[in-house]
This record gives sequence, structure tokens and C-alpha cells, in this order.
Amino acid sequence: MTCEVSPFRLAASGVALIAPEADVTDPTHLDASGVTTLPISLNQAMSRAEEQLQAVKREGKQGNHQPLVNLHDDHPEFSAHPWVQDQLVKWRSTGRSYRKRGRKRGSFEWHPLVIVAVVRALKQRNLATSNEDAFEWLVDNWRIGYETVRYQYYRAWREDRFRAVLFQMPFWRNQHTPEEYKQMLAEAELLEPGKSITRKLADFPEGPLTVTFEGL
Repeated sequence: MTCEVSPFRLAASGVALIAPEADVTDPTHLDASGVTTLPISLNQAMSRAEEQLQAVKREGKQGNHQPLVNLHDDHPEFSAHPWVQDQLVKWRSTGRSYRKRGRKRGSFEWHPLVIVAVVRALKQRNLATSNEDAFEWLVDNWRIGYETVRYQYYRAWREDRFRAVLFQMPFWRNQHTPEEYKQMLAEAELLEPGKSITRKLADFPEGPLTVTFEGL
């Protein structure tokens, strides 16, 4: 008797945790002490990944490859998916240009996730009591237009490119005995709703780099 285990890949956009002592008045140099993510629902992340793949496949059948380019720009982790790999190889073999001229999708003068990180830091430091206060602070100190900073902040919460995606990888499916499966589960750490898990990735002279997972 064996159990079948299908690996999966979860990717979520990271939001820097600005170091408590960091100077936030200089937008060209921000020290981070860790990273967190926007809220994640695993079911939503899986549904989102499947919807995006199906949409790209539909467009591909009609000869439109731009959604594939957009998917690869927004979520490079999809390059591990066999179908995406196959399509990229096929397109490269045609010798045609992979992308249109102009600015690459996902390039930002002011990255939305950086704005989110700084707004959060300003409120934690009591330099702002609300998002609107933080936007005004950025206008005064970073010389950003108010509409720009407001748009970029809410863009991070609105657009799919900044949301988590999760897709299964059945091509790496493995068979395990019940004893092996129990051992894997025993070594896994369960993230319960309403709780958080913080893990250190590395130590730097400025301090440790950590990742925080929060359960919804």
C-alpha cells in the first residue's frame, strides 16, 4: 500500500519590513529587516493560477501569444510548468520577437509593493495615522505626485500580478508508503488561522533576514 504525493508551487509577492532604525526619507536606499506578504488564501491562489493558465491557453489557440508573455512577466514561477515551458520553446523556435517594443510589463518607476512597505512603516512609527496621511508624507518627502502614490498603493492590492498563485506539479508526483508519508507530515509545520510563523533566512551585519507567514 502506497500514498501518492503531488508537489505544488506557491509564489507570493513579498513586502519588505522596513528596519525600525532605517531612514525612510531616502527612496533610493531602504534597509529591510525582513519580508512579509499580502494576505494569501491557498484556495484562491490555486483558482487564480488555474484561471490564468486556461486564459493563456485559450488565447494561444487563437494565435495570440501576448497573454503568455504577460504571464511570464507577472509570474516567472510558471516557467516551471511543462505547458508553459513547451510554449516558450515553440515560440523561440519560430525566430519571431518574443515581446513587443516598449517598456516591459512589470517595470515601475515607483514599485507598488515598495509603497505598501513604506506606508506600513510610517504608520508603525506614528508618522502617519492613516493611508491618506502616509500618502501626504510621501508627497512631501519623496516628491511623488499624490495621485501616483495613491494609485500605486492600491494597485498592489488590486492587480492579480501581485497576488499569490499556487499550482500543482503532477509531473513530479511520487509514491510513498504510509510510514514515509506520516514522517513527512510529522516534519511539517502547520500554520493555523490567526497565527503567524517567522523564520530566519540569513544573518547580515545589519541584522537577520526573516520571513513571516500569517494564517488567515
